This record gives sequence, structure tokens and C-alpha cells, in this order.
Amino acid sequence: MSDFDLNKFDINLLVVFDAVWDVRSVTKAGVRLHLTQPAVSHALGRLRVLLGDPLFIRGQGELMPTARAVELAAAVKDVLRAVEKAVGPPRFDPQKTTRTFTLGGSEFTSITLLPLLGLALHRDAPHAALRLRMIDSAVLDLLTEDQLDLVFWATEPPGDLILSAELFRESHLVLVGAQHPLAADKDRRTISLEDYLAFPHLRVNFTTTAPSLIDNALASIAERRSIAFETPYIAATLSIIRSSTLIMTVPSRLANAFGDEGLVFFPVPFPVPELVYRIIWHQKNDKDLGLIWLRQKVLEATRSLTQREQVTSSASL
Repeated sequence: MSDFDLNKFDINLLVVFDAVWDVRSVTKAGVRLHLTQPAVSHALGRLRVLLGDPLFIRGQGELMPTARAVELAAAVKDVLRAVEKAVGPPRFDPQKTTRTFTLGGSEFTSITLLPLLGLALHRDAPHAALRLRMIDSAVLDLLTEDQLDLVFWATEPPGDLILSAELFRESHLVLVGAQHPLAADKDRRTISLEDYLAFPHLRVNFTTTAPSLIDNALASIAERRSIAFETPYIAATLSIIRSSTLIMTVPSRLANAFGDEGLVFFPVPFPVPELVYRIIWHQKNDKDLGLIWLRQKVLEATRSLTQREQVTSSASL
């Protein structure tokens, strides 16, 4: 055995051994394996030579295993199960998985989609874990290195190796506090571009990976706004907006999430492209059954969010 060379070992010999072990007959093993009796005998003979042991001897009506065969039997079954698992068709059971799914996103994600997605995963994959990681300029490297499974993305997909699925499109709204001069007229429904530019702005940069659609749109008409306050976080902005003359422009889904207490909303008074929100993932993980399932859950959460918003909108009419 000291000269044993695994590189030259034929795993089919273990398949034959396992069959003979189970049925204690060369002929019956051949039937199970769809091999002739001489083929099974030949394979068993090769294994006997390799291991230096007869493995099975003739008994009364059936083959009897030697002590070496008894020693090998459980290990051989473990090896064959491991090989079958490695090269067999992949399986994913959300009810049993203990996998940790790591998503890349922004606070926009955590406010809009994460509540529904988190509940769905807790219900349908009770032993799995979900992590949301705030994205920055290293996001594509993290996706390539499998440190992120999916990323929520608010601009064009970034390359040939990155696949994507669109989640939704939406417009923007202008927010001011109820005490803001622009909100003084309770019947007012719109503001002008001059009104919009006359006051300082609070800008929320959810991510460094996407340019500001608002500032790009203003630049296209040779205008710019005055940024008095900038933050990547939304949490503190509402209290600031409610008690100042600052203006904030946000995606409409955020405005819906904020509610209207102490806030007044206006349409944006200049053309702004729709925000196209997507999920992206690396091509090498496209066939991963767990991630296929996760992407489906994201799409389902998006549909649920849209349906809730439609119901809320209809109720307010």
C-alpha cells in the first residue's frame, strides 16, 4: 500500500465493491450495475490486487466479506456519497439552508425593499441569514470576490460579466417642511424652477457608485442648485427639512415611506430621467440555485411593494 497512487486509481472499482458488499454476489452485483458477471469479477480482481486482500470469499450460498472488506465498507459508501454530491445535480432547499446571503445596497434599499425582503426570507428560509452591506466604489470587486451575492444598483449595469434585472422605475419629488415659505400657500400644487433654485438644498447621496440624476438634469439646462447640507444617510434629514428652509429632492418611493406629517411635496419643476433600480450579480454565479432563489425573492418583494403602493394611492384618491 505504500506504493498506492491515487491518480491511477479507478473509482469504479469502489462502485463494484459497494455493490458486491450489498448483495454478496458477483452475478447480482452485475445485474445492479448493468455489467456482465465477468466484468464484475475482473474489477473485483483488480481491487484485490491493489489492496492485497481477497475482500470476499465463497461462503454457503453467498460471498463472505473479509475483515478488510468490513473495515472498508462504511468508508467506501461515504466516498461514493461524497462523489455523487459533488458531481450530481445541484440542490437547494430554502427550508433547510443555513446559508448567509449578503446584499449590497444603500439606505434607499433598507427603507424601501429590505423590510419586505427580510420578512420573506425569515418565513421561507428560517435558518438562513441576510446581511445588507452599504456599497461604495469597491462594490464590483466585492461582487467578483463573492463577498456580495447581489447588489441593488441605480444606474446602468457596469460590464459584460455583470448580469442584471430591472426592479422598478420611478420619478422624483421635491420635499419641504410645512413651515417652508414655498408651503405657505396651502392650495399650491407646483413650484417653478426659480423657486427651486432660490433656496438651499439638502442632498442625500445614497451611494458613491451612481451620479446624481438631479444635478445632471440641472447641468443639462445650464443650472445648478446650492447644496447646503449633504449626507449619505436619510435618518436625520426629515427633522432638518421640517424645521428649516432647505429643500430635498428624493425618489418618490422614499416620499411615500416618509408620510406627509410636517412635509409638503411638489413635482420636480424640470425634466429628470426616471430612476431605474436594478439588482446586479456576477455571471459566474448565474446558475447558483440559492442565488436564483434569492433573486426571485427580491422580485417578489418588489411586486409586493408596488402592489401596496397602488392600494395606498387608490385609497388616498
